[in-house]
Amino acid sequence: MTGAVIDHPTSDQVWAALSRVTDPEIQISLLDLGVLHALEPAGQGLRIVLFPTRLGCPGRLEMSRRLLAVAEAVAPGQPIELDWRAGVWTPALITTDGRRQLAEVGYAVPDAYGRIGCPYCGSTRVRRVAAFGASVCARPFHCPACGSAFDQLAGAGCPKASAR
Repeated sequence: MTGAVIDHPTSDQVWAALSRVTDPEIQISLLDLGVLHALEPAGQGLRIVLFPTRLGCPGRLEMSRRLLAVAEAVAPGQPIELDWRAGVWTPALITTDGRRQLAEVGYAVPDAYGRIGCPYCGSTRVRRVAAFGASVCARPFHCPACGSAFDQLAGAGCPKASAR
């Protein structure tokens, strides 16, 4: 973030800045992905609460770097703590706008019953082709209806998607 330094930022101002930080693999905000969960007071500083899609996510280090850089730019000198809470993230935490953005870049998000559809044509007659895709949070699928390949966003808290 290249915003102006605020002398005494409110938690709302810090939250607004943090809400624009994007995932290093998918250019969607961590807020829309359901990873950025809360900003809490922590002693004289602030605690950023995060729900990683997977505890072993290789992007966590870069997410941490981006979040700390933004928080320190908006609230210089304020102690900032990152609190990664494992096993909490589920697809239900993805915002409506996040689901739309994911579909636009070829990711399917399971519904409450673990079912997914092709993000390109909407068909639910899809086939999982491997256990893991290009990253640990992506499961590759194929849609026979339109011939598209796509990934399902899947974290540790994600139910096994059922393809019909």
